[in-house]
Amino acid sequence: MDKIINICYFPENSFTTSVSLVLCFEGKIPSKHNTNNNQPIRPVQRNPKILPMRILFVTKDTVPFRALKPVAEALTKQGHTFFIVAEGLSLAMWEKTEHAIIYGGETEPKGFESAVADRILTACYPDVVVVGLSSPINAEGQFTFEANKRKIPVVAFSDTWGATSRMKLGEPNLILTVDALDAKISEGHFPTSRVVPVGDWLTKPVTSLRSPWTTGTKSIFIAGQNPATTKDFVLETLGQIGNRKSDWEVAYRPHPKYKDAPGTLEVLELLRKSRVKLLERGEVSGDELAATAHITVSSFSRALRVACLYGKVAVSVQTPNCIAQMEKSTGLKTYPLVELGLCLKIPDQRTSFADLFRAEVDAEVRMTRSKRYSSSILPNLGLAISEILALAEN
Repeated sequence: MDKIINICYFPENSFTTSVSLVLCFEGKIPSKHNTNNNQPIRPVQRNPKILPMRILFVTKDTVPFRALKPVAEALTKQGHTFFIVAEGLSLAMWEKTEHAIIYGGETEPKGFESAVADRILTACYPDVVVVGLSSPINAEGQFTFEANKRKIPVVAFSDTWGATSRMKLGEPNLILTVDALDAKISEGHFPTSRVVPVGDWLTKPVTSLRSPWTTGTKSIFIAGQNPATTKDFVLETLGQIGNRKSDWEVAYRPHPKYKDAPGTLEVLELLRKSRVKLLERGEVSGDELAATAHITVSSFSRALRVACLYGKVAVSVQTPNCIAQMEKSTGLKTYPLVELGLCLKIPDQRTSFADLFRAEVDAEVRMTRSKRYSSSILPNLGLAISEILALAEN
């Protein structure tokens, strides 16, 4: 028997002219939906300016979930209806909310059948589809492609520079970006799409952050990514610290998506031997670690951007392997924060870890750049919502 993810009741005029009960299964969507007459749901013609909008959200990774959940909830308060298709890490996160999931894919997806997207869109027939841009992209791409075929408008949320390079199957009508730099990159990938920077509403205010560090210590946070890059920057970090390890408190947090991968286990063993503090997911978030550590080390993760926003030292390890992985994930050969002067690069003959705690003048320069960048990504949730609704109405 198929596993029931949720039983979803949809109100009158949401799908049909009568109340419908939909059973949503893991692995397939039932061919019969309407329990009143045992007939498939048929979408009704609607005037979007009079009736509430139907909005379908599709997510896979953690950051798209965190970014799109407040958007969905704000739309609900305005009287609109939203539905969720979730897979990957986002599935468990949506399940912890009170929102109904109409389709739950695999926790670790190996592919998403286009037939599933086809049947869900036929059943829901949303006014607009809102997708994340996860890595590697999966259901988000399939739903974009199928929505394009039906002329259903698609909104893509880009949470990092170059994320739009992951969209290979379809083309979003609207792209929401965190900043103007990613807007420019996105316009290069999709010249005919509308691109709007809406800021970053994920970063918490300083007063709400938990710090895991011992008071008075110098702290280094190593932010794990995929195993292909993590080993490189872990080795680089430990090598740069050398015999001065006792001077600093070093902590490592694996990326939740790769915490059980063979390469990650190898890195963990290496760190254990070096007596680095290992943190599990849930103890403290990656954002909190990056915002409170003196130094954050990674390759091209979100943690580096958070460190920069809080005026901390961010270090991007740029070995040939890390650069190749960054290009594969984002299409970029250079890391934007390094180009903006917000992030240090290692290996670099001009920089070593011994130089990272430098004169106060450097800290002042770093804070000035940080404030300037922070002001450029002020969150504008209202703009994101108005753009989504305007697209659905046209």
